Amino acid sequence: MDLSMNLRVAVERAWDAYINMLAKAHEDPASVDSSKNHNGYVCLSGENANWQLCTRVAHAALRGREHAKATSFVFELGQKIIVAHGWQDREPPKVIKRMLVEKEAKKKAKNKKSKKQLILWLDGIDRRPRQYHEMFIGQYCLTIMILLGWCRLEWSNHKDYECYVVLVPSESPLPK
Repeated sequence: MDLSMNLRVAVERAWDAYINMLAKAHEDPASVDSSKNHNGYVCLSGENANWQLCTRVAHAALRGREHAKATSFVFELGQKIIVAHGWQDREPPKVIKRMLVEKEAKKKAKNKKSKKQLILWLDGIDRRPRQYHEMFIGQYCLTIMILLGWCRLEWSNHKDYECYVVLVPSESPLPK
């Protein structure tokens, strides 16, 4: 009984070391050759994110997700981090809205020249800010995990996929 308890404690310490390393990389992206200009970092730091919580959610989301579709994984990861922080009922950061306004202004200018109609939302609710928020956060966290070697992206020719997928290498701290 003591042997299994000692083994469990040793495994938990190893996980904590990996999680602390990932949390440090999330908080200081320059330590893994990333940038604080990444929109996900801007969103997380602007909302005073708990880096340990982000890391634990990202770690849990990646475990057992061998061959997950990359795009859906990014949105799922971002959504889980937002829910873990309790931000789901808040408006997304202003940086996202500012970016969407700039993008919309470019579209309007382009559409004036071509006389195309802009897309109108049927229910009048623009859900893009929330989706961009999820995407930016998920992209940032996945990027850091890739830079640390926890996973990688590859194109899959599998009959059900034919898209980029997240692969967890066997030497990663996240076994299959």
